Order: sequence, then structure tokens, then C-alpha cells
Amino acid sequence: MKLTKSMFGDLKCKAFGLSNNQMRWNSIIKNAGWYNGAGERIGAGDLNLTDMENIAKSLDPTDVFIVLAEIDAMWDMPSTFDHSAPGKDYVLQKAVWIIGKDVKNGNAIIRVRDNISQPENAEQDSVKYYRFPREDMYKSIGYTPKKIDLSSKPTVKKEAKKTLEEKMKDAVNQLKTLKTTKPTKSIPATPPAGSGQYVGGSGTKTVPVPMPANPVPAPIKKIKPLKKVSSKP
Repeated sequence: MKLTKSMFGDLKCKAFGLSNNQMRWNSIIKNAGWYNGAGERIGAGDLNLTDMENIAKSLDPTDVFIVLAEIDAMWDMPSTFDHSAPGKDYVLQKAVWIIGKDVKNGNAIIRVRDNISQPENAEQDSVKYYRFPREDMYKSIGYTPKKIDLSSKPTVKKEAKKTLEEKMKDAVNQLKTLKTTKPTKSIPATPPAGSGQYVGGSGTKTVPVPMPANPVPAPIKKIKPLKKVSSKP
């Protein structure tokens, strides 16, 4: 069966016994991204070794089923990439499982490892598979790795340097702007009620509070002296 872009997005598609966003209690990888040899996303979900064995049996000999970990299929994929088709170079350089047809041994399930130096045979859940160093995996499928840009930063255009003539024109325009700009008049704030100030004319004036000419002091009441109290009982 040939792998096509977003094929498992169709709920009717049950190729290899898989369904999109499937869950497996005995999965060997969870929430994985599934891709074809062209680097196009075909689906996603858990996979166990029985799933991989079924894929290897029915897969088109000219195609390859590539599996990426969730972090590389989603969270760490650069925003500059098309997540539905990040490309052959990206998926092969991030692959953790490769499923296809081996010329010598027929069906091939390969676990790609970065921490081993030699290929190894392995078996789990009665399913045989291989552990390959990444470089050996490249050789087995005839792939020459290319450098890919994993940066999510957009390309910043450098500002063109202005000539001396352009700088002089800018300075003249700024001077013209300053000459034509009228200064703004400051408007004094309204004084609080009862403060003895009012706003009028061009500024704030203070109104003197009138005082009586001959202020009369208030009468002082005389205090009678206290009687002496005898200390005798």
C-alpha cells in the first residue's frame, strides 16, 4: 500500500489496521508522528510492534514508513516548517523508527539509535527488529544527510545605509518641522474653592483676604482664687 499525505485524516482509512490518534496499551512509542518517504505527515498516534509488523508486510516496496517522537513531530518542530510536510531531510534526521522493505531480509523494522556504534538484532513481543546507529540507517536506505535550518527566527532584512545627501535632506526636513510647530500654551489648573485664588487673564492672581482695621480682642474672664482647704479633720 502506498503512503499518501494525510491519508489517516480520513476516518474510513484503516490501512495496516491503524487509525488516526489511536491509543495502544502496549505501545512502544506514544503520540508519534507518522510520515512517508517524501516527508509528508500521514497520521499520528501510538504504535506497538505488532502494528509495525503489519506495516512492514503490506507496505509498498518503494515507500518507507517513518516514525517521529511527539516532541519532534509537534513541539520542537520549527515554526518556519510546514508541519503537514516538513520534508524528507527533517523526518529522516529526526526518525526514531523506520519501517520498510529490506533488499536482503525482506520486511525491515529499524529502531534508530544515537547512542550505539554497531547494528544489533532485537526481539520483543515475538517481533524481530533491528537497532541501527543513525549513520548506518542512512546507508541502509541510501540517504546522504543534508544540513537543515532548525531556527524558528524569521529572516531580518538589513536596513540600507543612507547616503550623506539623504541624511542632509532628513536633517533639513526635521528643522522645517520644528519651525512650523507652534508652542502650546499652558493652561493653569483651576484653584480649589475657598483658596482665595481665581483664574483670569493670562495667569493666576491671588486675592488678598480683607482684615478688620482695629481688631477687638475677646474679653478675658477673671478666674476666682480657690479657697484653702484645711488639713484638719
